[in-house]
Amino acid sequence: MTIKLPKWAKRFLSENMRYKVAYGGRGSGKSWNIVRMLVLKAASNKTRILCCREIQNSIKESAHKLISNQIDELGLSSLFSITENS
Repeated sequence: MTIKLPKWAKRFLSENMRYKVAYGGRGSGKSWNIVRMLVLKAASNKTRILCCREIQNSIKESAHKLISNQIDELGLSSLFSITENS
């Protein structure tokens, strides 16, 4: 499977830094591309990843749906345990 990512996204995870923060405007694909990269990283190496995003009223309004959609789209559902609340 070939996964296309923008150049900035490839550099983002390849840089060897403990903390990384993505800045930019709405609609630039930051969340989508970063989640995709992190799902692939977690699938290839047993890794614990913390994703922080602005506070929402519920898990359904947060990045949960985006992360679970990427896991499904990449065909990696068997490697992850997705619940409604976490």
